[in-house]
Amino acid sequence: MSQPDALVRRAVETLPSEVAILDSDGIIRFTNEAWTDFAIDGGFPGDPAMLGEDYLAACRQARDDEYAREACTGLEAVFAGEARTVEVEYPCPGPGDAARWFLQRASRFTHDGSEFVVVEHLDITDRREAQQALETRTAVLEDVASTISHDLRNPLSAANAWAEILEDGGEEKATRIRTAIDRANDIIDDALVLARETEATDLEPTSIEAVAADAWELVDAPETTLVVDATDRILADQSLLQTIFENLFRNAVDHAGPDVAIEIGPQPNIGDGGGMYIADDGPGVPSEVRGSLFDSGFSTADSSGIGLAIVDRIVDAHGWEVDVHNDGGAVFEVSFEGETAVTPQVNG
Repeated sequence: MSQPDALVRRAVETLPSEVAILDSDGIIRFTNEAWTDFAIDGGFPGDPAMLGEDYLAACRQARDDEYAREACTGLEAVFAGEARTVEVEYPCPGPGDAARWFLQRASRFTHDGSEFVVVEHLDITDRREAQQALETRTAVLEDVASTISHDLRNPLSAANAWAEILEDGGEEKATRIRTAIDRANDIIDDALVLARETEATDLEPTSIEAVAADAWELVDAPETTLVVDATDRILADQSLLQTIFENLFRNAVDHAGPDVAIEIGPQPNIGDGGGMYIADDGPGVPSEVRGSLFDSGFSTADSSGIGLAIVDRIVDAHGWEVDVHNDGGAVFEVSFEGETAVTPQVNG
């Protein structure tokens, strides 16, 4: 065997995926160490290298299983020259009946005038589990968003009707009620978007100062103060950005009390496109909970524990990043990226 041939053989031997080379009749002519180890672990009764075994015939005998049937059909297409390469994902029982998932890839090639097929089995269990977890999370988000949409629309409609009645005797109060109702409807729409999309798409040049002021109007804490030193525009979904501010304002009130002071300012030296901070003068974030702060359902106060999780979701949907540290209170830093970077405020 020449040195290049020996090198290639050794490289294939050390691959973590199971590899077999079949001749044109489907007979196994070569298997690597991973293939042998897998056969031993699976209790294969014969030679674990399986040299001389009819792999194609074994696939055909397993056609009762839908995955085996799909794999066999693809393999036959490769042997017949109808496809150069086929890939099939299939489950395989593991230790304790824990299902593991594999990707079977079969490719045809020619060597010294003869046709061969290389078959590779790659363990993709981690990817499949991550995919299933994402699908489950998405389904839960859709259920939650749909529930919010369905269960809140009716009481909001009723509140709107009462606001119309109040207009006769208190137009200013009725206007404030209508503003809150409209904002609640916007939040419902945003919840549906966040449940079903992975990116914020309704982007437009947005004034941080103006959106923060709109969010402040909905904070029911008269003793709380807000100072905004951020006169830049960013490319953002205005309604979602307002939700970020609303949730961070409420978080500050929940944890620092009704007389908390909140400040918003620019952070030009973070991220690819600058950023902003939202700080309060409360007790700050305990170091032992900082890693769980944005987890849904986690809270150190008497609240639902989803406000900061929503902040994290919106930040992620914009392609931004959020971090928190203490500096005389809690400081949330949002770094903007790429096309959402800050631009000078344009008056008018």
